[in-house]
Amino acid sequence: MHRDIIDSELLGKVIDIPDELKGKVLEIFIREYEDDDREVSEMAIKMQKRAKRVAYLGKESEVFFFTPDELPDERRRKLISKMKEYGYLVEHKEGSLRNQIITLSWKNV
Repeated sequence: MHRDIIDSELLGKVIDIPDELKGKVLEIFIREYEDDDREVSEMAIKMQKRAKRVAYLGKESEVFFFTPDELPDERRRKLISKMKEYGYLVEHKEGSLRNQIITLSWKNV
């Protein structure tokens, strides 16, 4: 992983950045994209879709269960981080037989 500080004008020439970040000095982190990241993104999208479905019904939380094979420790940390980026409150517990229990919470508007 590489960490650097860059002017937003220089970064804006390479990628599209939001207006609120333009004209500021930014800290960026760069790391190689791994296949595991793709799997985490797919899991996060599936969880988000399910959360949106139950939010439509008025619920404000949803529980997800994973076996240790489906969600190793490193992938679990990435998934929890990704769901927090999406704006969910995330609670993690370890159940019997090392099953992973992830609870997403949100506020319906």
